[in-house]
Amino acid sequence: MRINPKLDRARYELGMAHHKLGHVEKVREIIQHLAVFDPNFTNQLMQDSGETVQLR
Repeated sequence: MRINPKLDRARYELGMAHHKLGHVEKVREIIQHLAVFDPNFTNQLMQDSGETVQLR
């Protein structure tokens, strides 16, 4: 599935869906992607999912 990179809220929601399904690596990938476009959603996703990622 491709999502417009500017739709940060949709990326956040997708990350939370993957979190609920237990797809840790997918959540981390989405966090990395969000970090490029929106630090606020990045921080929110890390906080809500409990995942921490060393950002590039």
